[in-house]
Amino acid sequence: MKKEVLLAIVIGFSLGLVITFGIYTARKALREKTPPLPTPSPQSQPQPAHTLTITSPENETLHNQETITLSGTTTPGSLVTILTPEAEILVYASEFGQFQSDISLTGGINEITIIALTPDGLKAEQALTLVYSTATIEP
Repeated sequence: MKKEVLLAIVIGFSLGLVITFGIYTARKALREKTPPLPTPSPQSQPQPAHTLTITSPENETLHNQETITLSGTTTPGSLVTILTPEAEILVYASEFGQFQSDISLTGGINEITIIALTPDGLKAEQALTLVYSTATIEP
């Protein structure tokens, strides 16, 4: 009787190992075959590029006139704000995106900030450093 019990235990143990190994390999194969579900990412509409380019005057230049013309290009219809040490000037860009305004400089260094805001709320900003001096430099 001891042989029969021992044989039943060995057969049961072997059968259990075979079943466990079969389940393990089946699960592993299912994981490898099933591709991960793609997570939906929010689709954002590409925003049109909003640029601000200052065409005149160049940054970090010396000027001997108190009033200069600042001009540039941006998105058509944008509101352009020009911040100088003494004034805030608002102009609209033309249908071609061009704008210009006369600005007054103070003696010394002038930090000028130009901000363009589209009707859609997009913002572009640039800064200019201009120096105004009436001193003459002799060679």
